[in-house]
Amino acid sequence: HSWRLDRLKRVCLRRYLLSPRAAELFWVKSHEIFFSFSGVRQRQQFTALLQLARTPLCNWPPSLHPRQVIKAERYTDLWRRHQISNFEYIMHLNVAAGRSYNDI
Repeated sequence: HSWRLDRLKRVCLRRYLLSPRAAELFWVKSHEIFFSFSGVRQRQQFTALLQLARTPLCNWPPSLHPRQVIKAERYTDLWRRHQISNFEYIMHLNVAAGRSYNDI
């Protein structure tokens, strides 16, 4: 598989082995990839480099903290206006809360 950054649509910070040292990347019409780093600092360096790269489909929220992501992406508003289904809303909440597609 090629990891084309121009097709990257979302980056989520994750925990691995109870430590906040992972990130999950999601691509358009493709699979997701879970990266585990040796520590928080390495994850921060990785996400900082990603933000500098050309990722036109990835809307970077002001913060990658789950609570801020939910607010920035306005999924609750979309759900309240019936613009997304219950399933889509729950999937967005699970992803923002740190659940991975690998958990399913």
